[in-house]
Amino acid sequence: MIHSANQITISALLSKDSGGDTFQYVIPPYQRGYAWNKNQWDNLFDDLSENDNGYFLGSLIYILGEENKATVIDGQQRLTTLNLLLLAIYEKLIPLRSNPIITENDDYLEKVVATKKYFLYGENIRFIPSIQNNNKTDFEYLIRKIVKKDESNQPANFGNRRIAKAFKHFSERIDTIIKKDDIKALFDFLDKVTSACVVRIDTKDETSAFVLFESINNRGVPLTPMDLIKNTMISSINNKTAEETNLEWQKVVNNLSDYDVQVRYLRHFYQAFRPIGLIFSPDKGKEKITKNDLIRTYTEVIKDNAENVLAELIKKSSIYKFLSYPENIQEKDELWSKYKNKLFDLKKLGIAPAYTLLLFLFEKYSQQNFANLLDYIEKWFMIRHLTDSPATNRLDEIFIRATETQHNKYNEKSLFDELQKELPSQERIKEALLSKSLYEDNPALIRYILIYLEQQNRTAENKVDFWAVNQKGKAIWSLEHIYPQNPKEGEWNEDCKYGLHSLGNLTLSAYNSNLSNKSFDKKAEDKDKKDNIIGFKSGNVKINDYLRNKDKWCLEYIEERGNQLREIFLEYINSVYL
Repeated sequence: MIHSANQITISALLSKDSGGDTFQYVIPPYQRGYAWNKNQWDNLFDDLSENDNGYFLGSLIYILGEENKATVIDGQQRLTTLNLLLLAIYEKLIPLRSNPIITENDDYLEKVVATKKYFLYGENIRFIPSIQNNNKTDFEYLIRKIVKKDESNQPANFGNRRIAKAFKHFSERIDTIIKKDDIKALFDFLDKVTSACVVRIDTKDETSAFVLFESINNRGVPLTPMDLIKNTMISSINNKTAEETNLEWQKVVNNLSDYDVQVRYLRHFYQAFRPIGLIFSPDKGKEKITKNDLIRTYTEVIKDNAENVLAELIKKSSIYKFLSYPENIQEKDELWSKYKNKLFDLKKLGIAPAYTLLLFLFEKYSQQNFANLLDYIEKWFMIRHLTDSPATNRLDEIFIRATETQHNKYNEKSLFDELQKELPSQERIKEALLSKSLYEDNPALIRYILIYLEQQNRTAENKVDFWAVNQKGKAIWSLEHIYPQNPKEGEWNEDCKYGLHSLGNLTLSAYNSNLSNKSFDKKAEDKDKKDNIIGFKSGNVKINDYLRNKDKWCLEYIEERGNQLREIFLEYINSVYL
């Protein structure tokens, strides 16, 4: 179905690609006319101007015919819009060509010349829009006027049609971001447009092109990095049929069913194994990669050794699936079953950046006991999420560095030392736990911490599944305010209001709907229909022991209980700092 699929910049798309080929792009007459409107023009413009160079724009499907004429099957709206945007930029460049800033800068001069060539294919026009709604006529008029300096007559009603409106809109948008005579800003924006990328998919025939087009549009989503990497894999493995390669690839997809998990896996695989030279060269490429880097990064290595890349991705995905979906671990999974509960807790906590490290360790040292490590990571991330330190944008880097300390052998101490140095001071943790807005700032984390404290007080015999959900998928155990958020009229206490969302006023309850906004005395001794005590004094929740001898609830008790829970938490996580 697919002859080739390559990521390519807009500059290379409209000039010469890496193979030295140059194409003319034609929208076939049966395709609908240009349909994008102001919202879509602005979205494209903003995406390009607000993101870094190399922004990914999606896919372009075409059939390559004689004389390198590419019939565009999918992507015509985007391709038409990009041509109009580049044309608007080029029109701004023309009167500036004699400016000394340009004439004395070879790089600028080359870009002016290159931009003009984007529109020309020998003596012809490189991009031929649809004939529908005068698209082709209007676009050719703009090329003649701006690029060829041909003052031929403007088509009748030109200004009322979409091609003219899009061109005018881009011209006005460019004026708003470029200050008077700010030539550098204009060239910077040109660079963002020309460095943007698409995946150019060459299909062998019209049938293949339409099957692919239909599969994309019927799903209602564009091709994902996994789709495009798979397609490159299929076209690169010659000793198997496409169906055989696809079946092998499906093992990865079956292991990692969610799109976000798939993308994260490709990133973490690269970050975990590139430094040791597995698949990727340790001397090439970035230390960490983003979603936008995936296609280019994997395509390069697939072309060199597709079968090995596929084998390694399949093998490692069988590890990554247990990190990402610990709820699916079975007793028969002997290596993993002992970690199931902890990995499930960690998934709830949110430790995805650490999966780079865990993927590497579980693959390289599969017989090692990692119970201590998982406990350490749990404490590390509770501290991190509570204090927002280290910053989110540093987490990938931290766990890449931590992984590198384990390349030769598993050394728990050196690993813990590497991670510990990134944590904030214990004083900062104390300050965070004293916050009066803990519940508002991060209720999911506070629920996790309270569950953690409760679990530490329970033996194996009286363990409770605090993550259990009912038949509707709703959590059975929820975060509960001891002094209610919405007390009944006449029961409002201004002092308690001050500590409403602080640690001391929060607990766990499996009867949130029953207790809800009842007063403290009713919450404490509330009973179910069978006359069983379900309130705070039931003894069912250990972190509520403080409440059992209280007849009222006030700010003093909120603060006292908060200090008590804080000290218990600090005692548990203290080992991270030793």
